[in-house]
Amino acid sequence: MKIQFKLHENYKQFESTITKKAIRKNENWLLLSKHKRKEQCIQLKNNIRKNKIYYGGLFYTHHYAVNDPRYIPSEYDVQGGYDISKSSWKDIYFLSNKYKDILYNCTIVILKDYINDIVHNYAINIIEQDFSDLLNENQDFKKIIKNKLYFDKLNEILNNLKDYIKYPNDLVISKSHFKYDKDFQYGVGLDIVANCDNLTNENINNAIIAFYGNDEKEWQSENTINILDVPKDYYLYENEIK
Repeated sequence: MKIQFKLHENYKQFESTITKKAIRKNENWLLLSKHKRKEQCIQLKNNIRKNKIYYGGLFYTHHYAVNDPRYIPSEYDVQGGYDISKSSWKDIYFLSNKYKDILYNCTIVILKDYINDIVHNYAINIIEQDFSDLLNENQDFKKIIKNKLYFDKLNEILNNLKDYIKYPNDLVISKSHFKYDKDFQYGVGLDIVANCDNLTNENINNAIIAFYGNDEKEWQSENTINILDVPKDYYLYENEIK
């Protein structure tokens, strides 16, 4: 039996966030009743209000805020050199300013982290092609990751990125964007890249306000950057740079 689903005219801008698979399995937050969505929005609103002292009153997150007074460094944080004053990504939740029954489940990252992800994914795709025979013989990629050859190859690519890029224009990206994400079971999925150095409450609030100002629609900045032109420390640790 074919399941029919038609998104209400008011929510047409979110159409790209629902796949046919989600409709078939009823696994997307927008497929909930309006009443149920409003309930969850009220719960989030209360959470935001209760934690206003920590996050400023516009969003809620499970992460600590920069310089959060509740944060006590664990032994793991100390050994790993974790610095709470330097935050580069967060999962945040905030309410729509346009719809009473819509909330956003958002991953926000700074530009440097976004570039790091793109470069590493690019390098891993190259490595997977090089290891294709081994992959065909053994699907357990974890065994390949343990192989020193894998790490040597990854380091080689990251240190000599220009030598491995066939189409340089593919690595020209916008410095900031708002993009919907698909098939979230809590809220409307949203990815934000923020052109800033640190995710302070102020910078996160500015990104949310800018999203509101764009009518809560997808957008990408005309201000671009070619990843080949960024310093290597965007995607390599200092001791890995050759």
